[in-house]
Amino acid sequence: MSESPQNPIAHDELRSALYSSLNALNLLVEFGLTSQNRTQLIHEALLILVRDEKFEYCAFFHEKNQAMKVESQVSVDEEFVVAECDDLLPQLILAEQELLQDQFLTFKRSAKPNGIQIHRLKGHQCHMLCAALAMANGVGGMLVAFHYDESFFDAWHERTLKIYSKTLLQLLTSQTSRVEMERLVSERTMELKVASEVSSRHSQAKSEFLASMSHEIRTPMNSILGFSQLLQADSKHPLSSEQGQYVQFIIDSGAHLLDLINDVLDMSKIESGLLELNMQTISLSKFIDDICNMFKLRCIKKGLQWRLKYDIAEGLYVTMDAKKVRQVLLNLISNAVKFTESGYIQLSVFEAGRNQYQSEMKEIFKPFVQKQAGEKFGGTGLGLSIAQKHVQLMGGEIEVTSQPDQGACFGFKLTLHGENSDSIQHEKFLGKLAEGQHVVALVVDDENSNRLILAELLQEAGIEVHEACDGEKAMACLQDQRVDIIFMDNEMPIMTGLEAMGLILKMSHQPKCIAVSAAVLEEDYKRYREAGFDDVIAKPFEFRTVFDCLSKQLGVTFEYL
Repeated sequence: MSESPQNPIAHDELRSALYSSLNALNLLVEFGLTSQNRTQLIHEALLILVRDEKFEYCAFFHEKNQAMKVESQVSVDEEFVVAECDDLLPQLILAEQELLQDQFLTFKRSAKPNGIQIHRLKGHQCHMLCAALAMANGVGGMLVAFHYDESFFDAWHERTLKIYSKTLLQLLTSQTSRVEMERLVSERTMELKVASEVSSRHSQAKSEFLASMSHEIRTPMNSILGFSQLLQADSKHPLSSEQGQYVQFIIDSGAHLLDLINDVLDMSKIESGLLELNMQTISLSKFIDDICNMFKLRCIKKGLQWRLKYDIAEGLYVTMDAKKVRQVLLNLISNAVKFTESGYIQLSVFEAGRNQYQSEMKEIFKPFVQKQAGEKFGGTGLGLSIAQKHVQLMGGEIEVTSQPDQGACFGFKLTLHGENSDSIQHEKFLGKLAEGQHVVALVVDDENSNRLILAELLQEAGIEVHEACDGEKAMACLQDQRVDIIFMDNEMPIMTGLEAMGLILKMSHQPKCIAVSAAVLEEDYKRYREAGFDDVIAKPFEFRTVFDCLSKQLGVTFEYL
């Protein structure tokens, strides 16, 4: 039997309808991917159904306060503005509202997440084709097409409405997720902003506390260490051996207290990435001897043996950040003394390649982390963390091996540049200004003890010294006396050092100005430099620092005894 030939007109109409539907779907998807508003997206979908798919009357219902409400509606009467013709859609919605409400509840009871249900209804005034859009949290809405003619809705309309409803559901779900994501991002951004502001306030409070703590402790420590150094340097009334030992204990204890302060300040610098190396050339054997002398007595008092294994050529000078290496060793050896109840403490110094350490126990290098022993013996839990950061800054790594009940071995390697001992100026006791040199200095500080320490030191070196207790009296002194260098504190009554500095910069004669301050945070140094100070000396200071400053700023030399 031969097949009956297809009607070419029907075939062209079907192809045209398919093209029209595909184009309409494409328009809906394009709009949906960029739309940020649910109602606008639904209205555009209804508009496409009426305009491109000839559905004539469409409405979208959603649930609000447990009642079905019209969210959007589009009619052919309104879209094409038929002259002298009322929009029939509102009348149809009103007439069939009760029936549609029942159908909505039926859909709601049988809804499956992300599913589409299609149902035909015969109403009081018209016929309806309903599509329920079920989202993950229940029925997201019901799309309804209205028509007076029962035969209008055929299988094509059912398939078209189902495809459109499914596409609309996916777009609405995507939009909801996108809007929810944007909401969450917005909330998270606000939370981060608030957290950042809180963190900034905490950081500011921490900086202010550190600055205050450092200043309040350093000010009396300047007197303690300053007068102790004056006693040691007093050639007219030399100390006995026992007295010298007592004074050295005072200096060592003061230095230890400063180390504790610096631990906290250094951790703050480490956190902000501001820690830098201060390289200087020193005698390695003397450096190690100083460390040993500091811990021998402590070991003896605790009943421990102190051992030194020094496998380096004598007379070797190396270039390194001595203060940081010293702090690292102090932290490590202090821990060793604290946690060792019997046996010995050994410090080994050797060239690279003669020993090996394996990396273990990484946890103990974290800030504020203390293992069982640390909790038993006390401490802040900062020492090892700071020591590790210092060694890492110098290109090394502290490594540790440990066996239960057998002790622990801490070690680190540093690349140090050696110097010929002949080229190094050995440390000597400071005497007087070299013959033929004359220096006039002004010491400005509201604390009498601070002025006395610096004035005595400078006078012992043969420097003419004038004193003032605040910035205003310093300016009066400068009117009568020509000075070469000013050592000036900042925190003073009547006129601060910074205020006085502003006036000094306007003078015809510009003496060198050195800030001598207990405020030693990085922002303090920056503040002094920006104000015009030539250099900064931190309280408490070593006498050598003052004379190095004089040589640097004035080019003077000293005769040594």
